[in-house]
Amino acid sequence: MSFPTEQWCDAGSSPTPRRATVAGRPAGSEHCLVNKVPLRMGESPVVSKVRVLMGMLVLLALAIAVIVLLATMNAGPTWFTFVPTGILVFGALVAHSLGWFNKKTG
Repeated sequence: MSFPTEQWCDAGSSPTPRRATVAGRPAGSEHCLVNKVPLRMGESPVVSKVRVLMGMLVLLALAIAVIVLLATMNAGPTWFTFVPTGILVFGALVAHSLGWFNKKTG
């Protein structure tokens, strides 16, 4: 399976380069990319496996600490289901959106 190739193009009066696909979309329909490497469709940004592992271990330790705290408080079973899961999911989302998992280049 081949992906549409991407290329950099000038959007006329725009001071920043724009990415356009050869798949028939107009050049101005894509988001501006400044100082970033263009990705092909289906590719994901490069993340460091070590950083992901360390970040998830920290979140797991936090979730286990919350489970212990909930057990000492005699919390109901609903709390044991949603609170640790929420810590893992939202913690991973925040860490990924802040770029903590990205590989350092250069």
